[in-house]
Amino acid sequence: MIRLTSNIKIGKYVFEGVVSCEVESSWDQLTSVARIQLPRRISWHGRTLVMDRDALLRKGMNVSVDLGYDNKNKRVFDGYITKISTNNPFELTCEDAMWLLKQKTITKSWRNVTLANLLKTIVGNVVKIKCVDMSLGGYRINKATAVEVLEDLRKRYFLKSFIRDNVLYVGLAYWPNNQHVHKVTFSTHVINNDLEWVRKEDVKIKGS
Repeated sequence: MIRLTSNIKIGKYVFEGVVSCEVESSWDQLTSVARIQLPRRISWHGRTLVMDRDALLRKGMNVSVDLGYDNKNKRVFDGYITKISTNNPFELTCEDAMWLLKQKTITKSWRNVTLANLLKTIVGNVVKIKCVDMSLGGYRINKATAVEVLEDLRKRYFLKSFIRDNVLYVGLAYWPNNQHVHKVTFSTHVINNDLEWVRKEDVKIKGS
């Protein structure tokens, strides 16, 4: 039987085992989120996870999450600690580089601007950019964060935005270079499921 394994790096600390780790990521949400639960009593050279002046973990620390089977782990998340809960177990909420794009506001206007130039202005050097080729015409930003601008682009122009491998993709829901085929075996990779097997003969389809 294969064994679930992990390698999670937070700042300079590496955790090869955690209570739980959950990653939420899709093209339909701006920000990918990871929730990591750790044993509360972890300590290192007398320093603990508890929030005090000398705590091991702090908001803003880099986080990378590698998950897999039998130590054949793959990177599933890169981001930063955004929230720390001192419950038992100790829980970290982490967001990808979108968190960096929430930290400052921008004010700027254009009579005519392309999507690429707009993104370069609001993103800077935080992440690389890949977007569709289009002109937005006149556009004005008034004390808005980059994430708020991306949300406005979604509502006004139906442009999807998400980050993968430190690249901000804007425009399409699916990009060819991000497509991968995954083989899942229920008796091996799936621990719990609520799927119900139904024969095609038992399903009635109503025609129009």
